[in-house]
Order: sequence, then structure tokens, then C-alpha cells
Amino acid sequence: MKKYAITAGIIVVVLAGAMALHAEAKFRRASRSWGGPPMAGRFLQHMADVLDLTDAQQAQIKQMWKDEQPAIRPLLQQLADGHKQMVTATSGGKFDQAHVQAIANQQAQTIAQLIVEKQKLQAKVYTVLNADQQAKLERLQQRHMARMQKWLDQSSEVPKAQ
Repeated sequence: MKKYAITAGIIVVVLAGAMALHAEAKFRRASRSWGGPPMAGRFLQHMADVLDLTDAQQAQIKQMWKDEQPAIRPLLQQLADGHKQMVTATSGGKFDQAHVQAIANQQAQTIAQLIVEKQKLQAKVYTVLNADQQAKLERLQQRHMARMQKWLDQSSEVPKAQ
């Protein structure tokens, strides 16, 4: 009996490991197929699955994504450079408010440009979706906003004194 329990335990561990490796390989393929950073590829593949995009829709959206890369990549590089500048400016406990503010202002401008590019791409993608997919996307966005608001409401509550 003990021998069977040990064998069953080993089988469970091996199967769990195989499933984890399969999932990781799927995420890597998704990242490569969308042609962007790993998290973007995972997110885009997830949305393709959730919205049940056809192969033709995925191909159109991938092309849109690739077409936007020349506008997005320099902004991402600016954001990374600004982060490095901020780390350097504040390393070792240093703090020069004027210098930090200047870097933060530049980062804010870069983020604003990225948001504009994101919304431009999102508007293009929306035209590829059918009515059911558009409705589903809008429901997902509403759920996301509701979760954010719930989190904000919870985090703004003042802990009661005991």
C-alpha cells in the first residue's frame, strides 16, 4: 500500500512538472508569435483567446501591432532611459528635487505619448472585431474598471483604531 502511494505521488509530481513546462512553452510561443516583449505577447494571446479571434483577425491585429512598433519602440527606450536616469539621480540616498522633477516631467511626457499610441492602436483593433467581440471587449473593460475602483475604495479606507 505504501509503495503504491509513493508511486502515485511521484506520478503526480512528474505530471505537474510536465504541465508547467507545457504552459511555459505556450507562453514563449505566444510572445514570439506577436513579435513584442514577453508580457505583451502573453497579454495579446490571452485577449485573442478570450475574444475568440479568428486566424484572419489575429493576422490583421499582428500586422497592426508590427506597424505601430516604429512609433512605440523609441518611446519605450525613452522610458527605460528615464528610469536609468532616475536611479542614477537618487542612488545612494541622493535627492535633488529639481533634477528628480525634471526627469519625472520627461517620463510623464513619454507616458502620455505611449498612452496616445496605445489608444490609436486600440481604435484600429476595434474595427477588426465583430459586434459580439466588441461587446465582450467592452464588458471586459468595464469589469477591469470596476476592479480598479474596488481596489481604490478598499485601499483608501482608514484602518479603525482598536
